[in-house]
Amino acid sequence: MLVRRVIEVEGTVQGVGFRPYVHRLATARQLHGSVRNDAARVIIDIEGELAPITAFCHDLTVAPPPLSTIARLHVAPAAPMRRTAFRILPSAHEPGVLGVSAVPPDVATCDACVDELFDPANRRYGHAFIACTDCGPRYTGVFGVPYDRERTHMAPYAMCAVCRAEYDNASNRRFHAESIACPDCGPVLVARRTNGTITHDAHGSTAVARAAATIRAGGIVAVKALGGFHLACSATDSVAVERLRMRKHRLAKPFAVMVRDVASAQALCEISQVELTALTSSARPVVLLVARAHSHIAASVAPHVGTLGVMLPSTPLHHLLLAAVDGPVVMTSGNRSDEPVIITDGEADRALGDVADLFLTHDRAIAARCDDSVVRAIDGAVRTVRRARGYAPDTVTLPFPAPVCVLAVGGHLKNTVCVAYGRFAHLSAHLGDLGSHAARKAQRMAIDGISRLVGVTPSVIAHDVHPEYASTHLAEVLALEIAAREGTIQRVAVQHHHAHVAACVAEYGIRQPVIGVVFDGAGLGTDGAIWGGEFLIVDGARFSRRGHLAYVPLPGGDAAARTPWRSAAAHVSRAGLSNAAAARARPTSIGTSDWRLVQQILSGTAHAPLTSSVGRLFDAVASLTGVCHVSRFEGEAAMALEAVAGSRDASAYPVHLSNDDCFTVSSESIIAAVLQDATRGRSVADIAAAFHASLTDLIVLGAERIRESTGITTVVLSGGVFANARLSATTEIALRHRKFRVCTPQRVPCNDGGLALGQAYVAACALQEEPCA
Repeated sequence: MLVRRVIEVEGTVQGVGFRPYVHRLATARQLHGSVRNDAARVIIDIEGELAPITAFCHDLTVAPPPLSTIARLHVAPAAPMRRTAFRILPSAHEPGVLGVSAVPPDVATCDACVDELFDPANRRYGHAFIACTDCGPRYTGVFGVPYDRERTHMAPYAMCAVCRAEYDNASNRRFHAESIACPDCGPVLVARRTNGTITHDAHGSTAVARAAATIRAGGIVAVKALGGFHLACSATDSVAVERLRMRKHRLAKPFAVMVRDVASAQALCEISQVELTALTSSARPVVLLVARAHSHIAASVAPHVGTLGVMLPSTPLHHLLLAAVDGPVVMTSGNRSDEPVIITDGEADRALGDVADLFLTHDRAIAARCDDSVVRAIDGAVRTVRRARGYAPDTVTLPFPAPVCVLAVGGHLKNTVCVAYGRFAHLSAHLGDLGSHAARKAQRMAIDGISRLVGVTPSVIAHDVHPEYASTHLAEVLALEIAAREGTIQRVAVQHHHAHVAACVAEYGIRQPVIGVVFDGAGLGTDGAIWGGEFLIVDGARFSRRGHLAYVPLPGGDAAARTPWRSAAAHVSRAGLSNAAAARARPTSIGTSDWRLVQQILSGTAHAPLTSSVGRLFDAVASLTGVCHVSRFEGEAAMALEAVAGSRDASAYPVHLSNDDCFTVSSESIIAAVLQDATRGRSVADIAAAFHASLTDLIVLGAERIRESTGITTVVLSGGVFANARLSATTEIALRHRKFRVCTPQRVPCNDGGLALGQAYVAACALQEEPCA
């Protein structure tokens, strides 16, 4: 008997070869009808005998295309139309319809395309823009939905007859691949000097050869990639690396290194199976690996951190360039420090003209700014450090639906933005710190872009409670703009550490109260102090503070984050140690006047904000042990202290919790023991190991104290300090040993890159008539 079904499929189902897959599946079972995209979903209209349609629906759900994710599938009967073929129809463009994930993340070049890329007999040999249904640009190439060529960066390039034939051929892997192109009809690759001298040819091989020669000769090349420019130089040439640091104004922060293949990566680093899986995944992130002791990578690539960020080529252009260079290449964001990655040639000329010796670029536009993702394996699981290319804007499924559209604007550092509606939260790619005008402009562009793709105007804007964050100011501006157009808009201020915990709660779909342990550098607390060593109970839109690191003064305010010796002086002063001990805390490099000023502040003659920050405690110990007195980038002191720590079996320094309802954890005994050990000549490795063990002990003690009074057994660990692999792993093991369920962010960063998701979740909870628990 002839039957007909109309099937609506939501999820990551556009730009992943879903329509060609449906076409092949239907024709193989001799079913008729059509498949098309709209702004929200894929719609399949299919008819035939009941048994093959049932089998079709089964295959659709249990074995969808590898890059797809089905979030919802709805099947409805309809009257048969007695069609005689199955077709892919033009997309229906319906503005204002929210898609679950209208556009998937970018996908690294697949093995089949790489084989063609290096096959001299293939017509796409050496073509820097080779792609197929299974790989290529997605998010960074889409200007609107539904996902069709006319709304991508390929719209200006009319397909040649051969490409059109492949596009229309259901048996070809480029069947309805919107990024299809070849040397005869695709973008043009060029190499040009800053003085305008241009080198190019149809295949781009001359341009790639020129760029490779520049790198081998010690030069710097600006490479236009998927989501923005890279800056590249030889990773084995210390002079080239130092030159790049000087020109980019990035004095010490580690650079990422791109290598041609897995064997090259294994020659540089120790790689576990979990790390190998991440390294070779379709996201092709930068993976933080333990560097081998005697690799030929220049020491200045990643000084004093013990790890090396390594990635494999993610685009055909990178494959060609790495093959031509035949050696590891520094591949870092194409920007000046503290500014967003550059996406246009005009911006690159203005900002990188005195940085790069050569530009390897092309005429294909970049629709969305998207830096490289960074991940790290901790305790056998991959954790996202920076969520961008290959991961964004994939959605997070919320524990319950947001009843209206919520826009969350994130924090001030490592900014991301998030749009949540229904059960799904769309988190943007990493945008960076908002200290510059360019960064704030990029944030506004990201909000406009993700809002355009999602297609719904926000009814609520969520932001941090800090009134001076650039993101908070933007929330105020956006609220006024939307109110002028729509008439109403609600703003929800979310406390910083509440948002950290909430992001992890949203990721795991937790629906009950949790103990949140949040260790980071800084976030404004409800009492006006700078929090950063917090024990919270979080229940949806509500939280309570149940413990924290005891306050110490922060001499110089934000300046203390850049000068760990100030934090050392503050912690030694608060510990009440002798003047002789305090004097030993002064580095020889610190001048008398600076030291006296800090001592005056600590004596109470000048104001200093109070902080409970574990980040500043890390700074203090790093300075007291001589590891780092001045941080040249955020987190340098803590990273260096982690890198030098010795045996994980080290005994902890004593820690004590007060008996208050909101307990405090004093750092005085830790600081006194660290200073005493340093004075006696104990090794820095042993002191750092003992310090890490102490933090694990205090977390366990705090969690057990809260469990005793509340019965809560789930602990969330979040905040930037938990990017520390040693601390995170040992703490999780210790908590699990004591029968806690432990949740740490994985898909979303534990640092401020996850705040936007947490803000969106808290705002959505606040909109519910009843508490979410």
